[in-house]
Amino acid sequence: MKKLESSRSKPGRMEETLKRGRGPSWAVAPLEREREREREREREIKNTPQAKMADDVNEDIENALNKIVSTTEQSGNLRKDLKNTIYETVSTLRKLFVMLKDSNDSKTRAISELEIVGKTKTELEGARSRTVKSHGAPSLIPR
Repeated sequence: MKKLESSRSKPGRMEETLKRGRGPSWAVAPLEREREREREREREIKNTPQAKMADDVNEDIENALNKIVSTTEQSGNLRKDLKNTIYETVSTLRKLFVMLKDSNDSKTRAISELEIVGKTKTELEGARSRTVKSHGAPSLIPR
C-alpha cells in the first residue's frame, strides 16, 4: 500500500507542469486560450482614450519632477539639507504617483471585466430565450 502512495505524483504537480506550458496538449490548450484572452483584455484597456490620456498625464508629471530635480542640482546657493529634502520629496511623489496609477489600472481592469460579464449575460439571456421558443410545447408554438 505504501508503494502505491509513494508512486503517485504530488498534488498540484499537474498544475505546475501546465503553468510551465508542458503537459498533454488537451490540458495546455485551454490555458493558452485563457492567457491569450488576458493579453487581449490588456490590449483593449491600453488602447482606450482614457489610457492614452493617462499616459500623457504620467509623462507630464514625470517631466515636472525631473525639472525640479535638475533645478535643484543646478542651484548652487541651496543648502545641502534643503537639496536632500527636495530629493526625498520628489522620490515620495514618484512613489505616490506610481501607486495611484496602479490603483487606477486595477480599477479600469475591473470595470472592463464587469463589462465583459454584462455582455456575456446579455448573450446568454438571448440564447436562452431563443432556446425556450424553439423547444416549447407543440400546442404553444404559433403556426
